[in-house]
Amino acid sequence: MTEATGYLLGFDPGGKGGDKEPGNFGWCICRSIAGQFRLIDTGRVKYAEEAVRQVSNKLLPNFPVWAVGIDAPMFWNITGEERKVDCVVKQEVKKALEIQKQRGQECENPPSLMQVNSLPGAVLVQGVLVGAFLHQRFKSPITEAYPGALRCLLRAGSKDNSLPIELRRYEDKLKRSKNPRENHEWDALAAAYAAWCMHRQVEGWRDLFPREPNPILPLGTPVSYWMPIP
Repeated sequence: MTEATGYLLGFDPGGKGGDKEPGNFGWCICRSIAGQFRLIDTGRVKYAEEAVRQVSNKLLPNFPVWAVGIDAPMFWNITGEERKVDCVVKQEVKKALEIQKQRGQECENPPSLMQVNSLPGAVLVQGVLVGAFLHQRFKSPITEAYPGALRCLLRAGSKDNSLPIELRRYEDKLKRSKNPRENHEWDALAAAYAAWCMHRQVEGWRDLFPREPNPILPLGTPVSYWMPIP
């Protein structure tokens, strides 16, 4: 039996950028086609509402939105201090970097692993806003995503240090591009991939959200944080 087809959406909230720029808020539309994760379209805008509007206008009405990934904190520690899940991700990234080093495959772009309390305001505000808009429109499950850490963990988990095909293709495109702002679109693509893995409950991936004690949910709706962490 052929698997049903649905959309996976990814977003990389950021600032508006310069007046003549399309913005630093990346969005991405993907689909699951014959059980494979496939990129459909990407873009950049300035604001959360604009991102949801552009994406919504490109979706075919016959296919549901299965899941959404957002590269921004979807829950906070009630104390305002570092989240427990961030500590978990840091530990796993450290292990992944060591694995790559042992293979002689140094990580090209090691993640900065910033805490929630150190992130730019645009990321925090626009992340919550886009999550609220998406929940109102689609009622789809939302997972937090961390593209920088995800790149590192996926490479370390691969025997040949490679990324999944669509992420690798877009990364190759970025290397040829002279526009560093397209990294926002790669981050949105990685967030959509995390949403796809959440939807399929891919082996080796786990929801980190249950590991966070007493979380605050600014959206007021359930969220997850799926990562390739046992």
